[in-house]
Amino acid sequence: MPGFGIRTTEAIINELQYYRVKLKTRLQKLQELEVFERNRHLVDPIREFITVRLPQLEMCNRQSPFVFTHYDLAPRNLLISVETAQITGIVDFEFSGFFPEFDEYVESGNEFPDEFYKAYLDRLEEHGLRTPRKGIDEQLWKEVLGLSQLEEHIAPWWLENSENLAEDEKIELLEGLQKSEKMVVEAMQVLGQSS
Repeated sequence: MPGFGIRTTEAIINELQYYRVKLKTRLQKLQELEVFERNRHLVDPIREFITVRLPQLEMCNRQSPFVFTHYDLAPRNLLISVETAQITGIVDFEFSGFFPEFDEYVESGNEFPDEFYKAYLDRLEEHGLRTPRKGIDEQLWKEVLGLSQLEEHIAPWWLENSENLAEDEKIELLEGLQKSEKMVVEAMQVLGQSS
């Protein structure tokens, strides 16, 4: 799976398996990497969430096909004609593959300025595609965002290599770990309330 060091020995054929593998991979990082020691008290609640709550989510009980996804659709990966201001190409397919249908929206949603993201969704909707704005059930979208937030903050990749830090960097690390703890708890609460 894209850039997360995830290795699987069998095919992932549904969204429950997909999210379970992603969450367990980040949970393993939380348990193994010294930098995350402060947040290890979250291990048991996360493990329980994966075992008990995850299989109950609507998102994980659908029969939805995986779709080809760029997985890093961002302005830096678009080629634009200077003369026409039209997109002429897309580059950097390093993380592309077949993923749950809403993953592209989660990954690209924070990358574009609001007006460009709105235009992107407008164009997709013109072609009959479902978007977070139109066609994707609100409950499903809430679960997708919650699962993304949870996975991202269990053991944040941007804090993984925080060794031999100066004092001011240690303060930033502590703040980052505190923020991630808050985001994990919040995501599990939101996902615990969904039905």
